[in-house]
Amino acid sequence: MKIRTVKVSDAEALNALEKILADETKYMMFEPNEREITLEQQKKRLTSLVDSDNDCMFVLVEGQNILGYAAGLGFKATETGIKYTASLVWLKRPQDKVLAKS
Repeated sequence: MKIRTVKVSDAEALNALEKILADETKYMMFEPNEREITLEQQKKRLTSLVDSDNDCMFVLVEGQNILGYAAGLGFKATETGIKYTASLVWLKRPQDKVLAKS
């Protein structure tokens, strides 16, 4: 496994990861099938993120699979004073579930 900066070419793998996560956890912002993002939309999102001075994203990669990511996003200040947000997301693999039970 390795951690690296996200690339626009990761769009398909990120879509697959986000679909799996939406189906397996109740802690995501959206419900399963509530947010369908096309490959082109994901590429556009990643292009914007990669080109941004305020945003960053790192992916956890094993082989050709993205198993998780960490993202930091910058915003214009709001009334609440929030300027940045961060997310840490990873795939809970079947072997992790077995280990958690023992």
